[in-house]
Amino acid sequence: MNKLLYKAASWRIFTAMAGLLAVAVIAIPDAAQATSGNRAIASVSAFKGVSPNRVAFMPDGSKAYVPNTTSNTVSVIDAQTHKQLKVITLPAGSSPGNLAVTPDGTKVDGTKVYVLHQHSAISIIDTRTDELATTSTVQNYTGTNPYGIAFNPAKGSNVAYVTNNDAASSVSIIDTSTDTQTGTVAGYDGAAGAHDVAFAPSGTFAYVVTALSVVVIDVASNAQTQPVTGYTGTTPLNVAFAPDGSKAYVTNQGSSSVSVIKTSNHTQTGEVAKFNGINPAVVAFNPDAAIAYVTSYSSNSVSVIDITSDTQTGTVNLDEFEGNHPNGVAFRPDTDPDKAGDVAYVVFIGSDKVSVIQVHPAAAVITTPVLPSSGAVSGGTIVTIKGENLLDTTGVHLRGYRGGYSQQSLRRLQYGTDGGYASVEGWQFGRR
Repeated sequence: MNKLLYKAASWRIFTAMAGLLAVAVIAIPDAAQATSGNRAIASVSAFKGVSPNRVAFMPDGSKAYVPNTTSNTVSVIDAQTHKQLKVITLPAGSSPGNLAVTPDGTKVDGTKVYVLHQHSAISIIDTRTDELATTSTVQNYTGTNPYGIAFNPAKGSNVAYVTNNDAASSVSIIDTSTDTQTGTVAGYDGAAGAHDVAFAPSGTFAYVVTALSVVVIDVASNAQTQPVTGYTGTTPLNVAFAPDGSKAYVTNQGSSSVSVIKTSNHTQTGEVAKFNGINPAVVAFNPDAAIAYVTSYSSNSVSVIDITSDTQTGTVNLDEFEGNHPNGVAFRPDTDPDKAGDVAYVVFIGSDKVSVIQVHPAAAVITTPVLPSSGAVSGGTIVTIKGENLLDTTGVHLRGYRGGYSQQSLRRLQYGTDGGYASVEGWQFGRR
């Protein structure tokens, strides 16, 4: 795994030494501890969207896109520096609620983003320019109130499904090579509503979440074949497949549970154990096939699920990067499999922010020498400690010589992009 998320991070520390000497040696860094995973490390900077809802990454992990429902915009984020690059303005009244990125970045017409308006249109963004594409909307689209969207991940596929949570409750079939609706899924039970949709990794079938249960769509025939057997959740909302396709998770907003579906026979086998989120919203699997995240709208939490045991093992430590009503969540992909899934984004619709999550533990590295290595006792001296992954769980012991120290002898003036704490003679100095 790629453990180094930040480089050239630094602490700037002001020392006020109590001692008899005019000049004293200030510090020598000892070993730094590894930082913990499943923790928020930042918020996306310069973010301007109002009521952000979901998030989707480019296939190479270079950028992310966030639909902002109230401001009728889509934010474009540099997913390496975690900074908003620009805002794409959609037509007035679009109220974008969801989006997805085409999975194949090698197409002649480039990677595209489909943005669902909460009324009756699907906008198309050209990721090469981050502007609305020449063909700016899906043609012949007949649905209203589009809710969920998924692209078939099978190589060479040009198919997307869009669920329409309107009176008719249909599933539109989109040819992504022409950006045109070609029909609707046959036999879909519109009386049950239409929430989310996801394709199995094989691309041979898809699950559509209705207001009551989950149904199976055969992709070859574009037809509903059966409901998932033994489904028990109430008000199911969102669905995602494990990377190997063996299981799927479905969030149930009404029963505050997460259903586990065995995909080989399309049967619910149980629920995620020890799940404590309230009104779960969106689920995402890490590409490493070890964990999944589930956002819970009403408990302002992000659950960490061990997918081998289907058990919640904890929650993401959001710290000061917590917001109100987390909704969208996604793991950042990468062209290097060892780096895929090291970072996740969580979108807070209630506080207009996107938090950056460090998924795996990361080694803290301190660059030597500490400069300056000595300074005046009277008046204090600024010391800069540079390194990588200097987070607030990174322990750095500063050894002083020939001058006395007290609890007040070391205090923070400014810390770098990652925060951190330092200790002198057993005293710890935390964030301000």
